[in-house]
Amino acid sequence: MNALGVSLISALMLLLTVGGSYALLRSRYGLALIAIRDNPVAASSQGVNVGRVRFLLWVAAAMGTGLAGATYFLAQLRITPPSAYDPNWANIAIFIVMVGGLGSLEGVLISALIYFFADRWFGEYGTVYMVVLGLLTLFMALFAPRRHLGADLQGGGRPLVSDPAHTSGGQAMKAALFDGVGHPLRIDDISVPEPAHDEVLIKIAACGICGSDLHMTEDPATFGLKPYDVLGHEFAGEVVRCGSGVSDLKPGDRVAVAPMRSCGHCERCRHGEPAWCAEMRLIGGGYAEFATVAARQCRILPQGLPTAEGALAEPLAVALHVVVQSGLKPGDRVLILGAGPIGLLVAFWARRYSASDVIVADLGRHQEARAAALGATGFALSGPDLAAEFRDQAGAAPDIVFECVGKRGLIDFACRLVRPHGTVLGVGLCVGGDEWDPFVALSKEITLAFAVFFNMAEFETALDALGPGRFRPQELITARIGFADVAETFEALRRRTTQCKVLITAEAGRSANSGRN
Repeated sequence: MNALGVSLISALMLLLTVGGSYALLRSRYGLALIAIRDNPVAASSQGVNVGRVRFLLWVAAAMGTGLAGATYFLAQLRITPPSAYDPNWANIAIFIVMVGGLGSLEGVLISALIYFFADRWFGEYGTVYMVVLGLLTLFMALFAPRRHLGADLQGGGRPLVSDPAHTSGGQAMKAALFDGVGHPLRIDDISVPEPAHDEVLIKIAACGICGSDLHMTEDPATFGLKPYDVLGHEFAGEVVRCGSGVSDLKPGDRVAVAPMRSCGHCERCRHGEPAWCAEMRLIGGGYAEFATVAARQCRILPQGLPTAEGALAEPLAVALHVVVQSGLKPGDRVLILGAGPIGLLVAFWARRYSASDVIVADLGRHQEARAAALGATGFALSGPDLAAEFRDQAGAAPDIVFECVGKRGLIDFACRLVRPHGTVLGVGLCVGGDEWDPFVALSKEITLAFAVFFNMAEFETALDALGPGRFRPQELITARIGFADVAETFEALRRRTTQCKVLITAEAGRSANSGRN
């Protein structure tokens, strides 16, 4: 190989090593994980500044590999004597980046094998060997699986996660992690997040398991859910720490969280409609002991309301928004398809809005008593005879049909049930397409609408509705569980059960632990 070829390859090696180092820094994980990822709490308790160690090791890896490449490059150009190039030192530096890029024990083993065999294979052609390592470094740093890294170091913005961009590294908490389709949720220790300037850290008192969480774990690509994310968007708790820019909340405040993270300053946000902000993303994180959220997402709980019951504010606000969107008027006859939590809460609000008949339909009768306790005036079995059964109970066809299941064909079914000039509200989460006959809706001149999310005024109204009254949304709660039971309960909810709303609560976890002692 002539001098020009050697120089070009050396220059390529330099670019690859520097690029690999940059990719390593950009991906927010590196060699530090080898030493401290498994026990950051112990490292911190011994006076180790985990974040600083990580940063210094990243910088060392970047500078070391860059300097190694530069030295070799200059040596090949005869600008410096060849003796100035120490191949072992340079190889070790690249080995460091390789290990950091993989960020796992497997990375150490794979890199060691490559290092050992490549040296034997390439011999004096060490330049080729270093280019190979540089390519692997760059590839691994950008694309390596991160399943060993811990939630606090997984970079990238994504919906429905606990916003792990700011982590303390000094405390650990339990969380239920999503491992992938077909795998149960896994309980593991991850770092407690650190609030940013506009955020608060919340000690979670309770988080509801929502049907949409089940949908997300079955179709994660649609919802942007990734392995090792933390689900849970129906939660309430106590503020334990505030960011430097937070002035309207303080430690000790009990709050419910609206899971819509927005910019906070656009016209939609100023009008209390974060759901329609161009930067809105849904956040999760409730299946954990702590979570960080923007202070503007929080509302203080009414006096006398148990903190755990504040977790009902989110689904209750969704149901209120649904009823508001329907244009329901006093005296309307209402049919609700689906006796799940949202369907039953729609019944609660329809009754409060003075509907004359509020009939809930489902495939079984196991929620009939609960529907009555929440305000339903009747219950019916869903099927081919539903139209006749509704007329028997209400005297005429429904003015409004709420589809609260989210199964294919139910929008079409609702259009056939509603009266001419009636309204059908699509509420259920149906993914993957649907089939319906638009001629039925056209011939009846039906108003077909859909509803999702809510505004902050509705969220506040929902909180107030959790207080005393004839019908109480708390009737929805059928179980309170600790983290030890999350995986089993979550999987059981995929099938039809007698459960309605299950809360993951700190109290249940403590009770279970004390019962085992």
